Amino acid sequence: MHRAFTLIELIVAIGVISIFLLTVLPNMLAPVTRSSFAETLALLSSDFRTQQLKAMLGSPDNSVGPTVYGIHLNEDNYVMFSGPGYQAANPINFTVNLDPGLIFSFIDLPGADAVFATGSGQILNFTNTRTFTLLDTRSGQSRIISVNGYGVIDDIQ
Repeated sequence: MHRAFTLIELIVAIGVISIFLLTVLPNMLAPVTRSSFAETLALLSSDFRTQQLKAMLGSPDNSVGPTVYGIHLNEDNYVMFSGPGYQAANPINFTVNLDPGLIFSFIDLPGADAVFATGSGQILNFTNTRTFTLLDTRSGQSRIISVNGYGVIDDIQ
């Protein structure tokens, strides 16, 4: 004689499994969020250094061409550009999209730009230390990033 599960037993089993999953899943997904956040900070820092180095080296063949490079921050991406200032329609811009749920907020950079000077690599028209925030809207985690006049970025918080 075969014994089958009753409806009540199935409901109790599904309820226990649901409670277990609701408890465990957020903890299992948190490391992915932290990893994405840390990777974004590392990539942003690297891209700042790359743009600064390009400005310091100037045109590779000493020809007429862009010698000023910069980064423009938008809410959900940042754009690496060349030339005296950010131009949204410029086809040579390179856009880096942030992972879903990550945004920049409280951007305290003039025009949301960091433009590096030819030769020195210092940020043009920049006084004091400026900041912006990288925010994970899913977890509420945030980091305040500071940028000094020499283009050095630092994770404050």
